[in-house]
Amino acid sequence: MSFDYDDEADMDFKSGFEITSKKTSYVVDKLLGEGGFGAVYKVKDTKSGKIYAMKVEKRREDKPSKLKMEIAILKLVSTERGKNSHFTEIVDRGKKDKEGYFFLVMELAGASLADLKKKRGKAFSCPTGLSVSQQCLEACEDLHKYGYIHRDLKPANYACGLDKKMHTEAYQGMKCGTELDKIITYIDRLQYQDHVDYQYIYRNLTDACTACGGKMDEKYDWE
Repeated sequence: MSFDYDDEADMDFKSGFEITSKKTSYVVDKLLGEGGFGAVYKVKDTKSGKIYAMKVEKRREDKPSKLKMEIAILKLVSTERGKNSHFTEIVDRGKKDKEGYFFLVMELAGASLADLKKKRGKAFSCPTGLSVSQQCLEACEDLHKYGYIHRDLKPANYACGLDKKMHTEAYQGMKCGTELDKIITYIDRLQYQDHVDYQYIYRNLTDACTACGGKMDEKYDWE
């Protein structure tokens, strides 16, 4: 069964609007984005003064909550890789029965890979591109471990963390072409039901970086 979320009503919270949870209250700063799921706001914790992102979804009796599913998945995958998790940390969550919406408060992410590339004005260097590729793949691996797949993987949907989490024939002429070709050849041979050998891919990404004269732990182009 599929559901159409395109007619989801927007959650229109103005700057200064306050949302209270069992822990604290949050004041809306500005709208960060919106879509079929609802809206994302930049908010401030009135107790600690910390800045977070808050997702808000209108409650619908005729449709399952995508936000509740996201919370369940984040709780699962957040146990992977400890402090080096590739997923945003859940700070708070709740629902407003009278007003008719759910909300999720989480750490505020930084710029997306698409934004960073646009700002740079050219392709990332090999060390940055390969290191980022490995981290993106690790996030996919963590999702797959629990039986979930992401159907909209693209640079715009990968955001860099802030503060401590900041460090998280196509190849003709490239020094690392052999290693990248091994990865693509391996992926092309996979069937839907196959288990992915992630370690094989990680090894080849590391070898590709070495072949290009770089290191996976070098500073990123935008640092």
